[in-house]
Amino acid sequence: MDIVKNPFIHGGDIIRRFLEAFIREYPIINKKSKFNLFEIEKYVVAKCKGQSGYADLGGYELFYQEINNLMKAGEIMPIKNSSYNGQYPALKTTWKIFKKAKENSWTENDIFSGSDHIDLSFYVRNPQYQN
Repeated sequence: MDIVKNPFIHGGDIIRRFLEAFIREYPIINKKSKFNLFEIEKYVVAKCKGQSGYADLGGYELFYQEINNLMKAGEIMPIKNSSYNGQYPALKTTWKIFKKAKENSWTENDIFSGSDHIDLSFYVRNPQYQN
């Protein structure tokens, strides 16, 4: 069943899923963390199979709510000196995606077993470099 036409899923949940997918994919594809509000809304509209599907799910009002929810959750943040989008309620046009901190993938035993041979303090402080 098509997620957009699923009667058991609330429109806000669907839009939230699309926004989260954009936030996951955008930095990988574009090699940058700043995005334009029009890009993300265009992405959501396309995932909703057009403007009518987007409107059926709640349109801009739900989009606005979910963008604010992501902002409150600390996943995205508006760029202060960017302009507003001209819609009501207004949103900033430029946003930044925050990278989630990677947790340590090494156990204490891994660290202790290798620490006799090399200095691992850099990798302990920077878990994104652990493999």
